[in-house]
Amino acid sequence: MTSGTTAEVTATRPSRIRFQLPDGTAPAQLPLSLRAAADGPRIEIRTHRLQESLGELLRWAAESDVQLIGLDARSASLEEAFLDIAKSATETEKVAA
Repeated sequence: MTSGTTAEVTATRPSRIRFQLPDGTAPAQLPLSLRAAADGPRIEIRTHRLQESLGELLRWAAESDVQLIGLDARSASLEEAFLDIAKSATETEKVAA
């Protein structure tokens, strides 16, 4: 069971950075320290260090002259925390059964 204030609960979940790379830019060109998941040209980075990771991404984009299309960076929401908790509880129940 998870308890705490909204801020405490969401702080335990990773923030996310989402964007799309332009044609001709492969996800493999992203900095290796940013663990990114790619779905075609759409990229999602999950991090517990949002400001640091976003800064690194923006520096890379500027140095590489790459536009990050539809850039969106945000902390975890209470809804995301709830869904993660519910998913974990369901997986725990399956293992126990």
